Amino acid sequence: MLTPHQRSLRARIGAHSLHSKYDPLEITQAARTATRASLDRRLLAEIDPDGELSATERARRLEHGRKAYFGKVALASVKVRQAKAHALDVEALRLAQGLPAKVADPSTLRRLARLLAAGEVLDAGQ
Repeated sequence: MLTPHQRSLRARIGAHSLHSKYDPLEITQAARTATRASLDRRLLAEIDPDGELSATERARRLEHGRKAYFGKVALASVKVRQAKAHALDVEALRLAQGLPAKVADPSTLRRLARLLAAGEVLDAGQ
């Protein structure tokens, strides 16, 4: 049985091998097309459920619907990154105060140690 690290290395080797032989755009074209078609169907069902709009108006609204959808995805991504950064700051403060870390992930603990060593941890009073 492979360790998680070994599985990661095996996957990385496979990905590099695949990308050395094929254009990544060709590999993912079918998935990207299917994803876009699925999103468009969902948005059109919201935009023009009865099919009453002209093709031009439907296309205009669909484009704005896509932009709104991807804007929501981007906003959600920002919120998740901010929450993770805040959680990391809280853990760093705990370590700086000599309290045990609540995070068991070794890579997170190493990152916290680097933050502490670099003096990039917020003061407990902030």
